[in-house]
Amino acid sequence: MPEGTLVFDEVPAGAAYAEATAKGETAKAAFKFAYAEQGLVVTAYVQDAAIFGASASVFVNDGIEIDLDKVLRQKGYGENTVGIVVDANADVAVKRLADEETVENHGVEANVTPISFDDRTIGGYRLVVTIPYALVGIDAEKADAAVCVGLNNAYNANIAQFIYADACGEDYANVHTYAHVKADGSLEENFYLDYAYMWGDGGNNKRSEERRVGK
Repeated sequence: MPEGTLVFDEVPAGAAYAEATAKGETAKAAFKFAYAEQGLVVTAYVQDAAIFGASASVFVNDGIEIDLDKVLRQKGYGENTVGIVVDANADVAVKRLADEETVENHGVEANVTPISFDDRTIGGYRLVVTIPYALVGIDAEKADAAVCVGLNNAYNANIAQFIYADACGEDYANVHTYAHVKADGSLEENFYLDYAYMWGDGGNNKRSEERRVGK
């Protein structure tokens, strides 16, 4: 196995979870969050026995998506809401979700480490993604980040399943439902989630396989 491979008995515990199946092969992901000096750090532990990363497109490969803003009372997207896609090669693409514009010079950094679950073969990967607070105006002292995360499990360039986590009733298309990242990295319901019941737009992610960013 490659030097530095992490060995686990199972996917580590996280604050949010996603599971996606493509061509009969299921991948599982656990997400952790932390406010760090350099930015919001999102760590994803992915169990995937058949990692696909051969495409030149970050949107096609195995990987994760992080839809991000600060906590807002906002139906739809805020002007700064972004979708950050990181594939299993640690390649990154960022788009503003309100207008689908690609964000250049975004400052998001990612690294990947292989994972083994039997100490013999590679069975997944860990992604560590560091997102500058200034990208969406997060105030680390207030711990006001809001997230909606998902997992892409690709069998090949044409067959894949993308599933959003459903930790706190998130709806990827409405930033007021995104889960609030507390100071300790745990998640809680967005302060404005109650508006989802009035507007009828909460908690639809897990039932939807539509992906907001890319393709």
